Amino acid sequence: MVVRPVVRSALVGGRAVRDFCSTAGITLDQASVSRLNERSGLEAVRLLRAHDRFRMGSPQVPLHRRPLLIDPLRALDSEPFRFHPCVFAPYADRIAADRASIRDRYGLDLAEDREATDDATSVRDESDLFRFSRRSLDWPADASGSPPIAACEGEAAARAVAAQVERLQRRPSCRAVCDLVARRARTRLRWLRHGD
Repeated sequence: MVVRPVVRSALVGGRAVRDFCSTAGITLDQASVSRLNERSGLEAVRLLRAHDRFRMGSPQVPLHRRPLLIDPLRALDSEPFRFHPCVFAPYADRIAADRASIRDRYGLDLAEDREATDDATSVRDESDLFRFSRRSLDWPADASGSPPIAACEGEAAARAVAAQVERLQRRPSCRAVCDLVARRARTRLRWLRHGD
């Protein structure tokens, strides 16, 4: 077993897949590689949290329908979702013990500068997830055909966001449905051809 930290500067070509293939001795056709950032930014997480917290009377969204909402939200350009260092403070001793264990067992130092995420966009608690930018509020309003939400923060704004996002969940755009069907078809064809 090879254990390596995913640090761009230490990876072959700065890419995890390329590094893995190089380590495993696999020939990689660069033309077959497509980069997809699966991460959602802070604004998308805020919209999803408001929806999950204040969804009115509707049951939990089935897992197979979540991509119809999450995929379009990834298009919202925003800063990355990060927790503030104070969130991890109660677990500092456990984190330090785990780091020491990993360092002793694998020779990897996973220490990081927690203060690097100490900024205005870092999430300290749930109330930080209910502070919406005007741009992120305009997105569900436009997409659902609803009037824009006036307030930019607080529970009332989050409840209004939840209602708009719920409308989008119930009536996804044609493009979102087509994108999801196409992606699932590509995955199925790849599985049929290669068995992976």
